[in-house]
Amino acid sequence: SNISIPSLTEGGIDFGIPETSSLWINGATVSTTIIGLNGTGYQALSVFGQIRISAGSMSSGDAAGLVCWSSNSPEIIVEGTGILDVSQIWTTAAIGIETYIQTGGTTNIRANGEVHGGPMFQFNSSNSVVNISGGTINFLNGIFTAGQGIDIQCAPGNFSITGGVININEPGGTDFGINSTIPFFNLAVSRQSGGGNNTITLLNTSATTISILNNLTLNANTLLNANTNTVNLAVGGDFNISNSATYTPGNTTTSLNGSGAQLLTLDGTITTGLYNFTIVKSAGVASLAGTSITLAIRNNLSINSGTIADAGKTIDVKGNVINSGTHSGAGKISLTGTNTQTIGGNGAGVFQNLELNNSNGAAAPVSLLSGQTILGALTLTSNKIFDLGSNNLFLGSVSTIVGTPGNNRFIRTSGFRSDGGLSKTFSTNSFTFPVGTGAEYTPGTIIFSATPTAYGTITVRPVANEHPNVTVTGRSLTYYWRTTSSGFTLGAATVSQNYVYAQTDVVSGGNVSEAQYVPARYNATALTWANTTAADINTGTNAITFQGATFNTLIDGDYTAGDNNPTNPFGTVIVYYSRVNTGNWETAAT
Repeated sequence: SNISIPSLTEGGIDFGIPETSSLWINGATVSTTIIGLNGTGYQALSVFGQIRISAGSMSSGDAAGLVCWSSNSPEIIVEGTGILDVSQIWTTAAIGIETYIQTGGTTNIRANGEVHGGPMFQFNSSNSVVNISGGTINFLNGIFTAGQGIDIQCAPGNFSITGGVININEPGGTDFGINSTIPFFNLAVSRQSGGGNNTITLLNTSATTISILNNLTLNANTLLNANTNTVNLAVGGDFNISNSATYTPGNTTTSLNGSGAQLLTLDGTITTGLYNFTIVKSAGVASLAGTSITLAIRNNLSINSGTIADAGKTIDVKGNVINSGTHSGAGKISLTGTNTQTIGGNGAGVFQNLELNNSNGAAAPVSLLSGQTILGALTLTSNKIFDLGSNNLFLGSVSTIVGTPGNNRFIRTSGFRSDGGLSKTFSTNSFTFPVGTGAEYTPGTIIFSATPTAYGTITVRPVANEHPNVTVTGRSLTYYWRTTSSGFTLGAATVSQNYVYAQTDVVSGGNVSEAQYVPARYNATALTWANTTAADINTGTNAITFQGATFNTLIDGDYTAGDNNPTNPFGTVIVYYSRVNTGNWETAAT
């Protein structure tokens, strides 16, 4: 049967559910006819025991909502198709064990009623228990105290959130604060009526991160403010910023951390762009979507794990990039900072398209802190050096380098033999490695006469020293190129190589003349030198060409040049052996 309650008062106090009692509504419509209260008197449903709504509904009308008495252990259960309709749910102190359980049904918190003040949904004791696995909680019609909407301060282990939807559908001009130590499953924000935005302000009183385990939706004329109190935001599902909606992150970190497919849909506005943007995914792809063609990141982009797909858009980064995951798509990640920028990670990061367009005054404002792979285009937009340090940059089979390399625009290594260098998997018969060391641009070009039986990968490492195995010092370049390969089967193809040296690395004087330089290659396997004639060096362009029968069947080697007349620096290398067990010193096996 339906029950009409004319007043929620008993002899001047609230209508109470005793500690050892339960009010169970399982089909009836229970409501009070109280209307028009002005904030005086005792007109509330005080819960010392349990209220359980499985079917039907319970409405407090214009009374002061539902009060959980912290001196006891009150419990609210909403399940099935039950409806709880109150102006407010609040606790008397932050010391009790108040419990809220929702597995289904609907809870409406609608502000109409006796004004108590404070948060609209409050479980502010660390001993409070909040378990939500389904159902809907609706916030409607405004709030009693500006900036106070939800206040939940459960300790770890006192909550379980595996489902449910929270709809914050308040009038324009509302400032709805959220302070929470627990995550939410689905959160949707809408403007119920009026002008201006329905503003959600994240509070950091109890936590520095608000987590949405599934979907977060900002509908038109809403504002999510993480700036005022510097609260990070983590989303495990889709993050949808609709047209005329605004997200103001301030100097916080926004994370996509779900284990399935996720969309970041930007049809509205992110005020001045994200600050830090982090991808942490054990599975699935996080994809950009929406009408905006650029996702601006004012500080750092971290792809800690998983994949971000750019959907043809530009991810514009002003700070550093950590890539230990994968970037995909027809768009690009563009580094456009005014300060120096770094690219780091665990060494297994993959970019699709990467653009370097840093405007800092340093000669090499972008540097690599770990190995990285680029599968698409590396675009060198500005006249700046890309500094690999000792790390490897790996270019895939269809990778290209866009821009015009030169003395102020190239890929720099540390200049050591042990550097990772620049690698390229070949799918065509020539490629230029735009490498150098220090301020010296010393590119290398490798050309195949025909398509090899099998393509492979070549790595070039420029080394800024005279080769250690020359047989006479002071007669060759103080520079060489260590070139290695894997995966090739040349077949009928032959190979030629061309390297350009810097004039500052030329050794001359006395009986050493640059005009007498000859190309020379050291074979680290055979421990031998090979050289041709001065005709293969253009001293006007500083180009050394390794070609002909002496060089054209082997890719690997250390390539340099020097004057072999009258004294040859590329003679027979003295080989020293160390004995392991027994046998002769000159026997390699021992």
